[in-house]
Amino acid sequence: MTAQGGITEGVIDGRESAQGADGAQVISNHEQMADIVQVDVLKTQPDGDNLHITLGLKNTSATQLRLINLTQTGALLAIDADGYANPLLPGLQNPDEITVPANAGVRQVFIFAGPMDSGVSVRLWGQDYPVH
Repeated sequence: MTAQGGITEGVIDGRESAQGADGAQVISNHEQMADIVQVDVLKTQPDGDNLHITLGLKNTSATQLRLINLTQTGALLAIDADGYANPLLPGLQNPDEITVPANAGVRQVFIFAGPMDSGVSVRLWGQDYPVH
């Protein structure tokens, strides 16, 4: 493990163990959200050289959830029909964290770099979600 990797892991561990001031449970990987967050790819829309994808995130728990580190390399990818991945567009267009209220859902648009053909799915923390 590199020093940079250890620092990053320490920051993530610290964020996960500390609830937010609002009492939100912090989630940073698929295992933590497996039974309490439903993910749906609601819409895909090309925009020039990029692709906008609207995700639906539904919290089935009675606790507010905060999904963090979404802009980390490989955390959130668009996958085309041929299995090629496109990363999130770098910059401030995409949120690094999303708060999902208890027993409710949110819709969030993400912008992925590069054009893509049909057959898109989204990979969030290693789990693929097809377009509905």
